[in-house]
Amino acid sequence: AGAALGHRLHEQEGGWPGAVVEQIEALVRAGWLERTAEGGLRATRDLDVLRSEPLPVPERVRVREAARLVGLGVWERRVLDSLVVLDMAVSVDVLAEVSGLDAGTAEQCIGSLADRKLVARAVDGIQELVELEDRRQRDLLYGLIDARDRGELHRAAAVSLGRRARRRATALDELVAQHLLAGGQAAEAWPMLIRLARRKL
Repeated sequence: AGAALGHRLHEQEGGWPGAVVEQIEALVRAGWLERTAEGGLRATRDLDVLRSEPLPVPERVRVREAARLVGLGVWERRVLDSLVVLDMAVSVDVLAEVSGLDAGTAEQCIGSLADRKLVARAVDGIQELVELEDRRQRDLLYGLIDARDRGELHRAAAVSLGRRARRRATALDELVAQHLLAGGQAAEAWPMLIRLARRKL
C-alpha cells in the first residue's frame, strides 16, 4: 500500500518534496494515514482507495484553488464541476447534458473556462472533446465540490453515459456503475456490476 501511495504522490506532485510532504500531512489529518509507535506511517485505507479515490486536499492548496474559482459564474462552475465528476474527455453534448444546460450555453462556459486555463479542447478523430487543462488538479477540484452537488452530478453522468452505453455494448458500463455508486444509487448499480462480473468470467 505504501509503494502504491508513494508512486501516486510522486506522479501527482511532479516529484516536488515540499508538495509531497504537504500532501502526506493532509492524509494524516484526514485519517488516511496514522502514525505508528516506531515513528512511521501506516495506511488505514485499502489499496484500491489509495490508488484511485480523490485524495484529501492540503489546506493551503484548497485555499489557493478556491480563490481561482471565485470569479466563475454559476454556470461556468457547473460545467467545470461536471467535467471534474465525469473524470474523462467528453463531447460538448455530454458535458451539457450532465450540467443541465443547453449546448450553446455550455459552449460559452467552456470558452470562458478555456481562457482561464481550467479546461482544454482536444480532437479525437472528427469529434471535438473537452478535458481538464491539468489532470493533476482533478482530485483537488473534486474535493472543492459540495457533497450534495457531487452526488447529483454523478447521477446525471450515469444517465448520460448510460444512454450511450446501450448503443455501445459494454464500453461504458463500468463507468456508469461507478457513477451510480458515487451518486448513492447502489441498488441501481448492483445489477450492472453483476452483469460485468459475469462477462469477465
